[in-house]
Amino acid sequence: MPSTPYQGFPYPALSDAANGPVAFQNLAQAIEKRVVQIYVDAAERAAKVTTPAAGMVCYLTVLGVFEYYDGSAWVALRPLTNATFTQSVAGVGNFIKPTSPFARLHIVELWGPGGAGGGGQGAGVGTSEGGGGGAGAYVRRIYADSELAASEPFLIGAGGTPVAGGDGNPGSAASTFKALSAGAGQGGRLMISSNVDTGSNHGAGGIASGGHINANGGDGGKGRRIGGTCCFTGRGGAAPNGGGEVAFPNFGAGPGAPGNSPGGGGTGGFASSTNHPGGAGAAGKLLVTSIY
Repeated sequence: MPSTPYQGFPYPALSDAANGPVAFQNLAQAIEKRVVQIYVDAAERAAKVTTPAAGMVCYLTVLGVFEYYDGSAWVALRPLTNATFTQSVAGVGNFIKPTSPFARLHIVELWGPGGAGGGGQGAGVGTSEGGGGGAGAYVRRIYADSELAASEPFLIGAGGTPVAGGDGNPGSAASTFKALSAGAGQGGRLMISSNVDTGSNHGAGGIASGGHINANGGDGGKGRRIGGTCCFTGRGGAAPNGGGEVAFPNFGAGPGAPGNSPGGGGTGGFASSTNHPGGAGAAGKLLVTSIY
């Protein structure tokens, strides 16, 4: 009995002995292995399919899922929706590419950490307001699946730490992924209490590189005192597509507000007779969207 050239479905030839039921049975059994088989659950499937072949596909009605046999086990078919990977905690790690099925593209977005706001230094006379910390940079790049290794290392920078009565610290390090770098925001400068009109320098935003879109972080606001009165302008810098600008939390002496996540800079601190710190910078972030 001959068979089709691609899938090996049997069919009778004129030279075969006439036996219609057997010919139809052989064809039906060959086709059944290649259609989507329907079972109530895995137990019914195991009872009926004792020797599955690689490539078989079935539907389990109780679970409402499709599964295929990969040669050693039944595996659920994943819906072809976008998958996301997010890391918003400072530190190092590895992005593992999704498999089975493989993604076509990976959209990588990376934020650098923000700098801390400058502190206010109390000297017993007048008031002081530190400058705002700069925000981390933002980078976006689209990679073909073949451009990324199975495991890609990354680094997420930590937000800058504040100092009571001192300059705010910059973000710990640029956030990095493959060829991408989202720089850290710089810390804001302190201001010393006095009756003299003055200002404190803000922290500059981080620098972006390596992406199809490179956006530097926003600068923090300068702390200002005019006519012996603070103007509450030491705002924390805004991160592009990330943490927005943040203002000083109140109009009394106290520490600054932390930067908005991801990548925002902290505000300056406000002091009179007591030293106060600025707000901490926000950590960076990695977001990978895998497109099927």
